[in-house]
Amino acid sequence: MVEQFHNQSSLILTLCWVIAYVLMIRRGFLDKSYGFPMIALCLNVSWEFIFTFLTEIEMTYRVANGFFLVFDIGVVYTLFRFGRDDFDWPILKQYFLTFLTASLAMSLVGVYTFVTAFGDTYGGLFAAINTPFYSGMLIAMLLRRNSVKGQSLYIALAILIGDAAGYLPTQFAQQQGQVDVPPTWITAYYLFTILLNVVYVGLYCFVARRDGVQLWKRL
Repeated sequence: MVEQFHNQSSLILTLCWVIAYVLMIRRGFLDKSYGFPMIALCLNVSWEFIFTFLTEIEMTYRVANGFFLVFDIGVVYTLFRFGRDDFDWPILKQYFLTFLTASLAMSLVGVYTFVTAFGDTYGGLFAAINTPFYSGMLIAMLLRRNSVKGQSLYIALAILIGDAAGYLPTQFAQQQGQVDVPPTWITAYYLFTILLNVVYVGLYCFVARRDGVQLWKRL
């Protein structure tokens, strides 16, 4: 029964994040922007690259990470193409591609060093840190822009549902020895992540309504 719930939750997680990624890429081209915070995206794509190509974990997990890596690369492309115009600092605008490339390189080195130093074989420990981090960064991105550019309610809800669905698979993975994080910590950081995602959805709705954006018609 537990494994059945695990499989169903994993499917929901996968579907929601695929939807989120596809809509982010679509919205990015429509708005000439990007929909995932830059530093969080650099860390995320580095994690997926490492656990697709640079570790010796089972092929099933490597393929799953590679699957998400393809979508992440699509979002990274929108960041490379449109990210420069998202910042006001002249020096950052001038050297944006250099800064972004350096951020990706440092993220790759940093995540790989963390994984090897802490023996994080399946990446569960890093995920426990990164998951609430990117949820907080989504809020920060929305507040910094003070607009819904690159975002939509469907993206926000897909992330919320996808993260919530990830709780059971993570607990199951912990029981199988694939996540070196205590169960209570898993519960704590998922609750924190879900709370941040709810705040993000609420803030998105507030900004969208303020700017006259139709919530359910903006894909």
